[in-house]
Amino acid sequence: MNLDIYMGSSLSPLEKLPSDPFKMIIKTIGVGGIKSLRLGSKTLRSRIENEEHTIFKHWNLVNDATEGLDINPTELRRFATEVKIVEGLKLYLNSEDEDAWISSINNLLEAHPELKAFNLTFEGFKHIGSLARYVASIGHVLRNLTFSLCSPLEGLYILDSGCLPLLEELKCRGPLSNKESSHLFNLCNTTLKELHLCQMEISEDFIDCPFDALEHLEILDCEKLTGKGLLQLLDQTSKLKVIRYQNKLGSCSLEDCHQSELTIMPKIVKLDLSACFKLTDAGLVSILMMIGQNLKVLDLAETGITGDIFGIIDYNFSPKLETLDLRGCTSLTDSGLVAILSKCGPELKTLTASNTSVSGEAFFGCQTVKHIKLEKLELFACDKLTDLGLVAILSKLRLHLKYICLAFNSSLTGAGFAKLGELEYLNLCGTSVTDLRLKPILEKCGTKLKMLILSCSPITGENLQRLNFIPQLTYLCLESSSISNKGIVNILNMFGNYLKNLSLSGTKITGESFNQIQVNSPTKLEKLKLNRCNNLTKAGLLTIAKKFGNSLRIIVLPYDDGIKKIFYRTCSVHCPKLQRVDTPIFLSCDYS
Repeated sequence: MNLDIYMGSSLSPLEKLPSDPFKMIIKTIGVGGIKSLRLGSKTLRSRIENEEHTIFKHWNLVNDATEGLDINPTELRRFATEVKIVEGLKLYLNSEDEDAWISSINNLLEAHPELKAFNLTFEGFKHIGSLARYVASIGHVLRNLTFSLCSPLEGLYILDSGCLPLLEELKCRGPLSNKESSHLFNLCNTTLKELHLCQMEISEDFIDCPFDALEHLEILDCEKLTGKGLLQLLDQTSKLKVIRYQNKLGSCSLEDCHQSELTIMPKIVKLDLSACFKLTDAGLVSILMMIGQNLKVLDLAETGITGDIFGIIDYNFSPKLETLDLRGCTSLTDSGLVAILSKCGPELKTLTASNTSVSGEAFFGCQTVKHIKLEKLELFACDKLTDLGLVAILSKLRLHLKYICLAFNSSLTGAGFAKLGELEYLNLCGTSVTDLRLKPILEKCGTKLKMLILSCSPITGENLQRLNFIPQLTYLCLESSSISNKGIVNILNMFGNYLKNLSLSGTKITGESFNQIQVNSPTKLEKLKLNRCNNLTKAGLLTIAKKFGNSLRIIVLPYDDGIKKIFYRTCSVHCPKLQRVDTPIFLSCDYS
């Protein structure tokens, strides 16, 4: 909301505004706007203080930008005195002034018995005894607890059963042992819904209580955790829906997980094993055998699987599987990918196999991959992917495709790509696709194509004209491509009436050929990037502003004082809706 209209002589109507619309304004303008209004007059400040105490009941005292402390103990005491209602509070604590903090927090609890939800984050504590002192004071209202410890000590054992009766989310980071972890879990196992364990010293036999309400479990870089230990933890859950297990440095391959040791977990909908570098095909199968038939998302990115085992075992993925992520699986083979897809059901919508060694040629003559209604395919930077291999993949998966990313596959020339189908998103950044190859692709996509990325490609645009079917592009990225002055005229004569976002960064255009472009007025272009266009002339910039300025909201200009001056002096008058002008020295390419 723009506060300018309320400042100065316009303050009086705002001061007299009825309570309900005044509350709506306070809710809308945010913290910065409220601070501005406070400075307007004593009457406004008084009204704001009276109203916000009844509007706001949940308070965030954490600096979200730095995830750090935003107030000190003295200010917390003042907050407890001045604020009338505190039903929820988010607070960040460090290891300084421990006694002062505990005193201030106890004062807050006495002043606000209505406090029901306390979200507390601890960072940098040297020993767990300090954490235990805080929890002993406020544990009865804690719903979220996050802590990071430098070293473990025995101080945790001062906490008794029942001291965390409301805790729903627990995030632990630090060298807690099996014994300490077991004691902590016994304090909150009946209410806990979300549990995050990071860099802990747990291995196995660290859990002896059921997690009756646990739905979300994350275990990150607990190097000593064994497959047996993981099973013991999972065996204590009955409502688990999401598992994220990441072990970059540990040696656990999960091969020691066996179905006989654990009942099926039918409610799991998401399994994330990304960055488990030691994960093997056998280990993956051991885990999957325990997952029920409701799994929708499977993330295996940056694991050591090959996929070949799925060609020789009698196992089918959940028929509800919708998303499969295999990016960075450098050991994944062509036959392994075929074997995995042959075991997927018809609901698979998204497949990512970027940064792998897949060539695609194993799909030729393949009869096992069928019935898949894939909508999104990512094959970013697959250095062995060939034109023939892609054609083979598309022959099995293209019927429902809407989104395909082939970026940074320099060996792809576009031969046979006319079989891509009616796409909505196409990324050919860093490929060797030329104008002549691109033309039939665009005609095949027809009017459904909305986003096209041709960054770092040999596209000139000079042979792109008179298409039988013209896509109604809203986003076009030509950053660092070979687009020419003539080519950009051809392209914008086709797409200029639909484009909302156009990037020409790093190209050699001068801008002067824009006077040959035929587009409807007013145009729809809202964002234009021209940074690193070193050949852009002052006359060219003025021509661009006259042609597309009526709709522009954001423009990114080269870092050139002469260009900036001519824009502000003569071009900005043609851009009545302009909101922002950027002139960065460096700006990364848009490859997404």
